[in-house]
Amino acid sequence: MDLIDKMKDLDRFGINLKLKTEEDEIIYCEVLRQWFESKDGYDSYVIDEREFGIDYFSETGEDSSIAIYIKDSAIRFSPVSGDPYHAVMDVLQFIAELHKDVVKLIVMKREGLEEPVVEEESEETSSSEDWEWI
Repeated sequence: MDLIDKMKDLDRFGINLKLKTEEDEIIYCEVLRQWFESKDGYDSYVIDEREFGIDYFSETGEDSSIAIYIKDSAIRFSPVSGDPYHAVMDVLQFIAELHKDVVKLIVMKREGLEEPVVEEESEETSSSEDWEWI
């Protein structure tokens, strides 16, 4: 079984993101799309509220396209052209590293809470005790 066959299974079954509402899916999809836009080698385009496409241009000259969509709280992939390996691996990286934070922000938004503001401690307020170990 090659990667394309495995991708067909992902298109059929997907990865459950455990999102509660369609609005959560829309927000998650947009955050993921913007994350891809910030990465080198990717261009994205919106298909609809819960689906976007990305084109990947590798350093070796390989091009690929894939559609990514969220339906029934599951993220799915639909390869368009080329080898979708890099895009799928990057989605898995996003889920592993940022999923909990994105879901937390979605829940806060749904409940009408604002994102907590983290204030940085200025150098002036740090005590000299912090530097005693040096």
